[in-house]
Amino acid sequence: RAGNGDVSTQGVNENNWALGYQPNNLDLGSGVGNAQEETPDDVGGRNGALRVTMRINRVTTTGTTESNSGFDAQIGRTIIGQIHADDDEPLRLYYRKLPQNDNGSIYLTHEIRGDGDLDDVAILGSAREDISNPADGIALGELFSYEIINEGSIIEVIIREGDLNGSILARSSFNMDNLESGYDREDEWMYFKAGAYTQNTTGDDDDFDEVAIYAIENTHDNP
Repeated sequence: RAGNGDVSTQGVNENNWALGYQPNNLDLGSGVGNAQEETPDDVGGRNGALRVTMRINRVTTTGTTESNSGFDAQIGRTIIGQIHADDDEPLRLYYRKLPQNDNGSIYLTHEIRGDGDLDDVAILGSAREDISNPADGIALGELFSYEIINEGSIIEVIIREGDLNGSILARSSFNMDNLESGYDREDEWMYFKAGAYTQNTTGDDDDFDEVAIYAIENTHDNP
């Protein structure tokens, strides 16, 4: 909303965007909070790309690594980028480095609307909690970039070496239409997130994740 407090941060409005395969006739104003009294003229955009250059400086090293603990093996794991919908997440992009490894893995998860997550999809390394040091992984302090791109019903993730002009290390994509993901609705709305969203609830109180973002940009098609 670019500092305009009259526009709500929530809802189908100018602050948020629509996936490329959502209906053309969106339910404008659906889910809009109190900051916006009038029905908006349109959403902020359709389709979208988030491009980020960053380093992972630190991840958690304490806590459990066992999947059967009930905490889904959260040690060393943080979310670095997302497409977030109203209540669900069409995309979560994870970085995870285990304490015994020099390199960390990057993988994605897709959540079905109103339901659970699909299986993790490895982009670099592996999402497993017992992975040995991934030769193609990303080390702490290593500069890399990611792109999250939505076009139509496709979401693609690209990982690059160094800055956004760097060579492509890996990429992965999926089709929400084929997966019957349920986001092709008139009342859904999207926003990007980037940073460090720690996934470790079992570590020491003073343990933490830390990232540094050097460049960030997002673009959208006209709605």
